[in-house]
Order: sequence, then structure tokens, then C-alpha cells
Amino acid sequence: MSKLQEVKEAIKYNFPDFKLRNIKSFVSGCDNDTYLLNRKYILRYPKHNKAINHIESCLLPKLENYITAKIPEVIHSGNYKNKSFMIYKPVDGIKLNKKILKDISEKERDQLFNQIIIFLEELHSFSIIEAKKCGVKFVNFKLHFRKLLKKSKNILNKRLRKKEINRLETRFDEYLNNKDNFAYKPSLLHADLSIGHIFADKNYKLSGIIDFGDTGIGDPDYDLIYLKDFRDSFNNYLKNRKDARNLEYKIKFFLLTCDINGIIYGIKTKNKYKINKEINDLRKRLENW
Repeated sequence: MSKLQEVKEAIKYNFPDFKLRNIKSFVSGCDNDTYLLNRKYILRYPKHNKAINHIESCLLPKLENYITAKIPEVIHSGNYKNKSFMIYKPVDGIKLNKKILKDISEKERDQLFNQIIIFLEELHSFSIIEAKKCGVKFVNFKLHFRKLLKKSKNILNKRLRKKEINRLETRFDEYLNNKDNFAYKPSLLHADLSIGHIFADKNYKLSGIIDFGDTGIGDPDYDLIYLKDFRDSFNNYLKNRKDARNLEYKIKFFLLTCDINGIIYGIKTKNKYKINKEINDLRKRLENW
């Protein structure tokens, strides 16, 4: 059975009254494939049974009444062959990219960035108890990154120079041994707030946020790692934080771990381009630190 046929069967099995007039492949991600249904709805279907669509289908309706920004409105959620999936209304607006952020005015960029910070403040204040009821997992950052270093050691030893390995281990030691890095209140995270998951209206006001597929409970500063594309808006935010120096360090470290995870994922999926790109990014990050 083809993947598309499986998706059709999943819809028919879970929602026999849903009239599927047409279906079109939309976007493929690390954990899910998405499909456009009836030119109106988005269906997100997992590539494996470890995807957490069942968590999102529980969490998103709760967040919908709690945060100001628009998020995907879940219409249906189901399960097929031990894979949870959901159908939702897409968020309206323009999907951001680096070119858009470069071309808009400083005032528009500041406006949009400040609205994203408000979104994060709202998200991070959401009840941890309610999030856990939906299956959102608590992440012990110290233990998580210690395990990541151990897990990636053999992989990186084969691909990095000895000098680079030493630098990498130094960065991990600095992060893990600084108690200030863990003096945070655990919060609900988006955990993948890249600019491609942010939508704006024609006046470049925030219109919505998508893809909560990596959500977890942990350090709220983790949600800042991809916002550097907002340039001066982001830099000014950093400068105005009381913990600016330590925050800047944490963001650098988190991005470094993203490179490592990218290498691991590239190896898992046998994607040579991704492996090489992530290794080059990691090398540059270590060299410029």
C-alpha cells in the first residue's frame, strides 16, 4: 500500500462521514508528511509511530483559548496502524523567511519580534500540569545534553579533528558545570520556533504560529535560538536582558547541539548533504566561538 493510499484509508477508517473530494501532498518534514484536503484543511500524518501528533491534538485546543496568536485549529484527530494523526485548519498569512525579514523595515521587524516575544511569554506561562495531562514530557536539560554528548562521541570522533573535539567537549563542560544555566522555571516550550513556523499578515503583524511537534517542558530560553534572523530586534532584546551574557552563551550552546542532532539525523536518514552541511556548520560555530 502506498503512503497516499494509507492516508486515505486512515481518513476513511476514522472519519467515515468526512467527504474527501481531493488530496494533495503538501510538505514533508522529519517526523510527518502533510497533505492538503479539499483545498481547505491540512492533514499531518506521521512517518513513524514516535511522532507526537496525539499530544498536539490534545494541547492545541487548550492553547487556543490561552494565547493571543493564532495556532492550528484541530478539526479531527485519529489513529491508524498505531500512528496518530490530525486534521486542522491552516493558519492564515505569509510564511516568514530570511529574505522577508531582511526586506521589511526596522519598525515592522521590531513590531513582529515584540509580538513573538508576547506569544512566548504566554506560552511559557501555560500550566505545566495541563501540559503534562496531554502527554508533554519534562526534559532535564542537564541530563539530556550529557546524554547527547555521550551518544554523539563516536560519530563525531570519526568526522571532526582532535582540536575540534576538544573545543566541543570544553563547551559542553562549561554549560553543564554552570549552575546559572539551570536556574530557570521549567516552562512549556514550542521548541522549534524557526522563522518558517511563523506567519504574518500583510502589515507584518503576527498572524500565527505552527508546528508544535517538538513541544516539551524545559528551559524557556531554548525558544529564542532561531530568532537571530530578526537582527537588531533580537540583539536589542538580548542586551536588555539582565542575564544577557549568560543568555547569549546558552543560545550559542543550544545551536551547537542542534548541529549535532542534525548530523545524527542525517546519518539515520542516510542524507549525505545534510551530514556535510551540519558538520560544516558545527565546525564554523566552534571556530567562531
